[in-house]
Amino acid sequence: MKWRKQAACRGANTDLFFQDKGGGRFAYVQARKICGDCTVIQSCFEYAMEIEKDPAVLRYGMYAGMTPSQRAAYQDHLNRNVS
Repeated sequence: MKWRKQAACRGANTDLFFQDKGGGRFAYVQARKICGDCTVIQSCFEYAMEIEKDPAVLRYGMYAGMTPSQRAAYQDHLNRNVS
């Protein structure tokens, strides 16, 4: 995952990407701003969607500017429309 070295979030406070780990109520707002400036957001999105294909993997944290529920909704949309 070479793309991680280019990620805008590299070196950022990881709590921002995990509200329930201490990032607080507005953590995702700050995280989304970081994601918005990222040049590898597509790779991040693909990574999150790939690992979350496994039903044993819990959707957790902000990836590619998307919350767990947003990624779940997107996956549901794909499942309904790509079959």
